[in-house]
Amino acid sequence: MKYIPERYMVSAVPVNGGERVTGHYLPIDYTGTGKIQHNIIAPNGNISFAWHEVNPDTIEPVRAKVIVETEDDREYIDYICPNCKSIIDQRRKGQRIGFYTPHFHADCGMALEWED
Repeated sequence: MKYIPERYMVSAVPVNGGERVTGHYLPIDYTGTGKIQHNIIAPNGNISFAWHEVNPDTIEPVRAKVIVETEDDREYIDYICPNCKSIIDQRRKGQRIGFYTPHFHADCGMALEWED
């Protein structure tokens, strides 16, 4: 089983079968057994969640490309999380991406893909 840090966004197949679910991963024990917290948004906007015990062999990080935004009159480029839309980092135009390119966003747990 791949190591997945706690609270990171993953998708997996529930132990009792069914469709793949996506949510935040919480390990139950050291064997890789875990649960996924799946958020449910009701039509009125209320958020609730359900727990799914998942098969550890099916766990995969949910990955998405970092959003890059800038404007002509701004000196900086914003690197934005595709999940929670918060700014991960800012760089001056022309500056190469440095050492801070995290694989997961610390705030929401989304696995990040960085462009070259």
